[in-house]
Amino acid sequence: MKYLAILCALFIGGNLFSQDQLFKKDNTKLEVKILEINPTEIKYKLFNYEDGPTITVLKSEVALIIYKNGLHEVMTTSAETPVVKEQELVKNVKLEKWELQRRREADRIAEQKAEDSLANAGAKNVLQTKNTIGFNMLEPMNGCVGITFLREFANHYLNAYVPINIGITTPFANQQTVSTFFQNRYDYMSNYKFTRKTIEVGLGINFQTSSTKQATYFVGPLVELAQYTGTFDAYYYNNYNGQASQINHGFVMNRWSYMINNGAIFRPTKNFTIILSGAIGFRKDSYVVNDPASFTTNNNYYSQNTFPLNALKLGLCLGYRF
Repeated sequence: MKYLAILCALFIGGNLFSQDQLFKKDNTKLEVKILEINPTEIKYKLFNYEDGPTITVLKSEVALIIYKNGLHEVMTTSAETPVVKEQELVKNVKLEKWELQRRREADRIAEQKAEDSLANAGAKNVLQTKNTIGFNMLEPMNGCVGITFLREFANHYLNAYVPINIGITTPFANQQTVSTFFQNRYDYMSNYKFTRKTIEVGLGINFQTSSTKQATYFVGPLVELAQYTGTFDAYYYNNYNGQASQINHGFVMNRWSYMINNGAIFRPTKNFTIILSGAIGFRKDSYVVNDPASFTTNNNYYSQNTFPLNALKLGLCLGYRF
């Protein structure tokens, strides 16, 4: 309203003015000589000091201009866009990039937590069962039916491992070992052969590296006792006629194996387990019936327990969890 009153009063006496008049928004009135008006600024000189400096004022600070010819102009320009310094622009860009990176990192962490939560939920469901009974897929290659029992305890950080193997035919793998290392190692004896691994029982206690995941590595000691039956030929010389005779003997042997077992347990579902294992160590053989050493006639006896690491056990077990 005050601008309207000023406009009316000055419009009536407009012809009386001989100089430009500038009215600022703070009610300041100046008698000036307008030099230039651009979109953001107004340049002028004071009417009573035209030889003085040129004064510049922001257009947004001016309410009205009355020219000396009586024309008037109300300043209605929109708010000017602030001039942002180059340093501020760079700072704002950096802040925006940092904020974008922060949000991306937050999203990544949230996604990872969601995935971990799902994985933990799946593992928790699977780990509700602690017992496994399974079939060793490699034992038939050694003439046995292999059954494995595994019990997890101590919050799944430990397990008890019990392999049981029952012989059904010639132990092929053991027979190759005999042929390679022990054949003809006794004087006056030959054709040393295993006919069957009667039974083999073991016990292992293993440490598991993970108690919260569906797969874990394990390692620990394993002791096994196996009983073998077999045959060998012994030669006898007749001191009277110098002729030799060959007699076939059967034997029964017990084998103790002391090994370090390690491997991995995979639990795809709550009721299915895959166990991969490999053990290495040494063995000790003792004969219950017909020790071949008793058929030697001199000091050239070779023990079957020559090598420090001569026991090896591999397993691939598919099992049912309950």
